[in-house]
Amino acid sequence: KQWYQRRVAITAGTDSQVYTVAPVLFPRLIQLFQTETFGPGTRARVLSIFATFTTLISHMDSVDNAANENLLFPVLPGLVDTTIVLIGTPASDKIDYKLQTECVNFLSKLVQTFPKQMGDKVSSALPVLWQLLTKNAEDHITTVVNNPDHVEDDVSNLKVMNVMFYNLHTSAIYIHLQSATYIHLQS
Repeated sequence: KQWYQRRVAITAGTDSQVYTVAPVLFPRLIQLFQTETFGPGTRARVLSIFATFTTLISHMDSVDNAANENLLFPVLPGLVDTTIVLIGTPASDKIDYKLQTECVNFLSKLVQTFPKQMGDKVSSALPVLWQLLTKNAEDHITTVVNNPDHVEDDVSNLKVMNVMFYNLHTSAIYIHLQSATYIHLQS
C-alpha cells in the first residue's frame, strides 16, 4: 500500500506536465519512428521513449481516468500499425534485429497494459510474429545446426547467441499475444 501511495503522489505531480508535453512530443516521436532517414538504433530508442511514456500514462490512469483516452489512444493505432509492419520487414540497413526486438517489446507491453484496446490489433500481429518466428528458426537451423564449423568463430558465436535470444524472445511474445487473443475472444 505504501508503494501505491508513493506512485500516486509521483503521478499526481507529473500529470499536468504530461498533458503539456505529450501533445507536442508524441507527434514528433511518431514522425522520427516512422521516418526511414533515421537509423534503426535511433528508431528503436524513440520507440523505447514512447514505451516509457506509455507506462507513465497508464499509471496516471489510476488518478486521472481520462489519461489513456486523451493522450494515448488517439495516437496508438497508427504507431501500432507501423510497429507491426516493421516486425514483418526483413532485416536490412534500415531495419535490424534491435529495432524489431524493440517493436516486439513495445507491442507486448501494449497488449499487457491494454488488452481490450489491443485486441483488434493482435489479430493482425499474430501472422507477422509467426512469420518472424519461423524465419528466425530457419536462420538458426542454417547458421547453427547445419553449419557447426561456423559456430567456432567468435563473431559468429555472438551472432548465434543473438539469434537464439531473439528466437526465444519472439516465441515468448508470440505465445503471450496468442493467449491475449484467446482472452479477447472470450470477453
